Amino acid sequence: MKMKSEKMQIRLLRLLPILLFLLGGCTTHKPAVLPDRDELAREAAARQRFVPDKPQPRHLDLAVALIDRGFYEVALGELKNAADNGDKTARIDCLMGRCLRETGRLDEAEKRFRTALKKNAGYAPAHNHLGLTLDLCGRPEAARACYQRAIALNPARADFLNNLGYSEILAGRIEAGRRHLQKSLALDPASEKTVNNLALCHVMEGHDQKALALLSQTFSRAAAHANLGVFHQMLGNPEKAAVFYRKALAIDAECAVARNNLEKIKK
Repeated sequence: MKMKSEKMQIRLLRLLPILLFLLGGCTTHKPAVLPDRDELAREAAARQRFVPDKPQPRHLDLAVALIDRGFYEVALGELKNAADNGDKTARIDCLMGRCLRETGRLDEAEKRFRTALKKNAGYAPAHNHLGLTLDLCGRPEAARACYQRAIALNPARADFLNNLGYSEILAGRIEAGRRHLQKSLALDPASEKTVNNLALCHVMEGHDQKALALLSQTFSRAAAHANLGVFHQMLGNPEKAAVFYRKALAIDAECAVARNNLEKIKK
């Protein structure tokens, strides 16, 4: 049983990018373009107008805007500038850790999150992001403890509960994962990631139609069927995945994810 759980965990981690690519639905994705620095500065200024009592350093605001758009290397440079200008807070270290993790430097990311927690043991986001990093390093039990600490510090964060739920799935604790994901969705019904993760739980428990009904509340019918195909592909069921990809294409012939993944299955 333990061996089966470990194999499932490895498969889910390796195929997670397939799922993340699908989250936006059945549209074709354009390559990212680095935003203009002046545009980011305007966004930073807009943020500051909403929090006049707590102005943020410009480098920090630029970094946050860059992270939101996925430009982690550039954001890391802005965060280093912020630190050089005297911002030594746990938040800076946590954001640096996120950039390092997203660029594949997991060991450096873990050290940065732990540095953040040395500065502020009560900084919930650092516990959460350390958990994500430990999951990627194949240390689910340690990750679980981090998520639980983050939730204890801030129980109203839907993303913390979502991350714990997915971590439980990785560890083979499907029922526990479902409970956490249901709590997360109650806090944030619009979260596409949580909807997908909860639907994955339903599929792993053998309830495809329940998963389809849930997905259809958030995604188009074609995307909902394509997502089910991705789940079955992740779980090592290519024949069943192909069935759902074909259903997605019957609804929307332009569903790129269904078409591309179906072609890969046929090879």
